[in-house]
Amino acid sequence: MEKIKGIITAVSQSSGVSEKTGKPYTRYVFIINDKNYSSFDGGIGDNFKVGELVEMEGEQKGQFWNMKTMRALNPTDTKDELVEVIRPGAPNVQTMIVRQSSLNRATEVCCNIPECSKVDMVKAVTDMAEKFEAWVNR
Repeated sequence: MEKIKGIITAVSQSSGVSEKTGKPYTRYVFIINDKNYSSFDGGIGDNFKVGELVEMEGEQKGQFWNMKTMRALNPTDTKDELVEVIRPGAPNVQTMIVRQSSLNRATEVCCNIPECSKVDMVKAVTDMAEKFEAWVNR
């Protein structure tokens, strides 16, 4: 068994009747970290959606990955692990949240400064956002 952490980027499902047993089935396929993971468990398939940060436990059988369990993760719970959940080498969720918050706050502040011309606004917002981010990460 292997544990995989990541963001669900796509979900699909297909239904049919098993040729072996004659029973109906629904197969769910989740794409996490650019790999397909399958499950026939409706509890997993119906409860997780695109964009959710999850930890999946499963095993590879031949060319297919079979999912055994999946649980939702809270990005703030994983901050100490510094899990790169978007793509290897990409900023982690905590870094992305800090950057977006810094940019939002800098935009708010700069828009309320009458002396800022439109030409200077982009540079002012960028500089202030970098300072906010540096302050948060100190």
